[in-house]
This record gives sequence, structure tokens and C-alpha cells, in this order.
Amino acid sequence: AKENNAYPGVKMHRTVSLVNDKKLDKPVVVDVYRVESKDDHQYDLPFYFMGHFIDANFDYTPYTSQLQKMGDKNGYQHLWKIAEGKPGGNMHFTWLNGERFYSVISNTDENSEVIFTMIGASDPKFNLRNDQGFIIRRKGSSITFVNILQPHGIFNPTQEFTIDSYPSIEKIDVLRSDDNYTIVNISGKKNIDWTLAICNNNPEKNIKHEVTIENKIYKWTGPVQIIK
Repeated sequence: AKENNAYPGVKMHRTVSLVNDKKLDKPVVVDVYRVESKDDHQYDLPFYFMGHFIDANFDYTPYTSQLQKMGDKNGYQHLWKIAEGKPGGNMHFTWLNGERFYSVISNTDENSEVIFTMIGASDPKFNLRNDQGFIIRRKGSSITFVNILQPHGIFNPTQEFTIDSYPSIEKIDVLRSDDNYTIVNISGKKNIDWTLAICNNNPEKNIKHEVTIENKIYKWTGPVQIIK
């Protein structure tokens, strides 16, 4: 999906793929979101979840005695900032819903920020649901967000045991991202090694593509393909 009119001077292109692999118990969602501009901007990408926060693989500062709202307009006035941190590299954020764990793994870097939020600020009559979420904040002119949603594991409250509470996806590398192609390498436990290849300027399903990166050739047909 492409959108060039929502924000002046900013082009957006989002590709969402559902990926199955026999090495994983459940399919995962791979979300590639390219934003492009000639000027520097602050880009905030939010995620909301239902359930209980379990773990994040980076240090963060929780605000437990006093909360501040995120801003004064554009919806930020209704968000409490409940914690924030800098991942320093690829991050994962895990929560529990029912008897299953879910994780978002993101290609954050040393300049990224992650802000934990909760809906409910500037709401004196308590009309808003207090849903939790987090915002990935990155600054620059053109940014490629890559986020993977992975369901995993089991939590059994009756027998009191947990299996696979950590995600299998561990690393996301954007090898190339421009007007023509986006190439992403995804790796992790259980010998996971995928390459997501996207053609950004031609949606025809029968067109063949070939890209060389560091003397390695990637070939595929159509606008999107997972190479395993």
C-alpha cells in the first residue's frame, strides 16, 4: 500500500506479509514500512496490545510515581508516557495474552527510542479504554521500519509451566531500501535465515528481479517473495 498525501512531503509504502515456516509453531507477520522525505522528521510508529507486558530486551525508565501526557495535540494529549528507553540495536517486546506469548521484533538502532504508553490522559470523565502500547520513534529523512509479530510458546497457569517464552526471531538487517528495492535479512534460533525481497516500483506478478548485494545475488519473481 502506498500513500503520498497524508503528510506533505512524505511518501509512505507499507508491505505486510504472512510467513509460514516449519521451524515455527505459528506463522509470523512481517511488516515493512518505508517512509521517504527530502527533509528530516520525527517518525512515530505505534503498536497497541492486549494482555500483560512480560519482557523487553533493553533497559527502560518506568514512571511509577508521576505520569505525563505525550503532548498537547494530534492525539498525543490522550497518551500517558509510562516508560521509555533506547534499545541500542534490534529490540523485542513481549507480552502474554491468554495462554500464548506474542513478541514484536524490530530493526531499531542506536538512535531509536521506544516509549511505553497507555491511553487515558486528558480524559476527566474516563471515557477512554486504558489500552497499553508502545511507540517506536526514529528521526531522519527516509526510514525503513521492519517489524515482525511472532506468536510463540505456552503459559499453563493450572500446571504452572511455561514453554518458549522468548521469540525465535532475533535479528533484522535491512540490506537495501530505496525507490527500486527493499531487501531484508531475518535470522534467529532454529536456523531461521530468511530474505524478504520487495520490488518497490513494479507490482506485476510475472516480472523477474535480480539484485546483487556484497557479491551475493538475490533472484525472485513478482513484487514480494520470501527466500529461504
